[in-house]
Amino acid sequence: MTKAISKDKTIQGLLSNYKNQIALALTKHMNADRMARISLTVIRKNKKLEECNPISLFGAIIQASQVGLEVGIHSHLVPFYNSKPKQMEVQMIADYRGLMHLARNSGDISSISANVVYDADKFD
Repeated sequence: MTKAISKDKTIQGLLSNYKNQIALALTKHMNADRMARISLTVIRKNKKLEECNPISLFGAIIQASQVGLEVGIHSHLVPFYNSKPKQMEVQMIADYRGLMHLARNSGDISSISANVVYDADKFD
C-alpha cells in the first residue's frame, strides 16, 4: 500500500511540477489544470500506468496536449513493455473520436462521421 501511495505522489508531483510544460504544449482551447487532473484520474484507474517509466508517461501526456486531445476522452495512455530497456513505457493512442476531432480541426474536410461496420457489410 505504501509503495502505491509513494508512486502516486511521485506521479502527482510530476504533473504538478511540470504543469507549465503541459500548458506550453496545450492547444488554445485546453487548460493545463484540467489536463493534469484528468491525466491523474486516468493513471489512478489503470494501475499498470503507475509501473511505467515516468518520463514516457509524461511524454505521452505532452503528446496528447500538443495535438489537442484529452486523455481518457479522445486518446488513451496505454502501457507497453519495451524489451530493449526492459521496462514498462506509455504510449498515447488516439481513438476514433480523437482522429475525427483532429480531422475536423484540420480544416481540410467538410464533414466526417463514424459508423459500425460488420463482417458482411459493403461500404465506401
